[in-house]
Amino acid sequence: MSQPDHYQIPLQAYSRLIEARDSLRLLDGYVNKTDVLCNPSMLVGYVSMLQSALQEVIAASTPSQPRDTFMRKADELGFVALNPKEQTLIEHLRWTSLEGREDVYEMAERMRRIKPWVLED
Repeated sequence: MSQPDHYQIPLQAYSRLIEARDSLRLLDGYVNKTDVLCNPSMLVGYVSMLQSALQEVIAASTPSQPRDTFMRKADELGFVALNPKEQTLIEHLRWTSLEGREDVYEMAERMRRIKPWVLED
């Protein structure tokens, strides 16, 4: 199982997250305490407050470690994530030999099979 990504949110988004939690509590309390059918307009109001707050938090969130997120995703797909210097060096070494070029072509074919929507130049 992969590790969850960590995100940073600004203070305003954190406040909206607290509001979302409160809206969820209000909604839960309303639904659980109502013995008869719930008023649709009340439900819509509570759900829209919750949805609005969560959408703002999602929009304001940014990965705290984008590189770590990339490396975890690469590991999930079976790829090795390298730092930029290693990538440049390996790319140079691969293109200087026939075997290396064949490896590059094999990787490109594998990538096309895994992700057929990847376009090439």
